[in-house]
Amino acid sequence: MTIRQRSSECELCNGAGFVPDAGVCPLCKGRGVEVNWVGFPKPESRKSEKRKERKYNAAWVTSVRHQVVLRDEGCRACREMGLSPEGRGGLPRMQMHEIVYRSTTRGKPMPERVNTKNCILLCDQCHSDVHAKRLSIHISDGDLGADGKLRFKLWSRDEIQQEDLS
Repeated sequence: MTIRQRSSECELCNGAGFVPDAGVCPLCKGRGVEVNWVGFPKPESRKSEKRKERKYNAAWVTSVRHQVVLRDEGCRACREMGLSPEGRGGLPRMQMHEIVYRSTTRGKPMPERVNTKNCILLCDQCHSDVHAKRLSIHISDGDLGADGKLRFKLWSRDEIQQEDLS
C-alpha cells in the first residue's frame, strides 16, 4: 500500500509562507502549503506485539506476587500445619505457587491465569513438596479460592505408596 501526499494552500498565510507579524508562518513552517498524508499507518509488527505482551504479563505477575506476599506474610502451608519454616531447612526462601498451574490455563489472558485466588506463598521446602505430591492443597471455598481458607495435608511415605498401589 502506498501513502499518498495531498497538499493544499496554507490557510493562514495564503500560500506565501510568511505572516507579517510573526515572520515565518507557524502553520506551514514557511512552505506555503499544508501537507496531509492520506492512507493507513503501518501495522505494528508481531515481534513488537509479543514484546509488549511479555512486558504486560511480567508486570501483572509482579503485581499479583506483591499482593500475595502482603496477604500471606510467610509460608501458608507451614503456618496452617503449625510447622516452622526455619526448622525445615534453615532460612526459608519464599516462592509464589499457582494452585492451578499456568501450563493448564495456556491461551487464557494473564489476569485469569495468575490472580490472588489461585496463588499462595510457600517456602522452598513446601513448594518442592507440593510438586513432588508430598503436600496437597485443598480449597475450602471455590469462590474465594486462595483468598479463603485452605487445608494442607503432608503425606507420609507409606500413604504415598498406598496411593500409588491403588
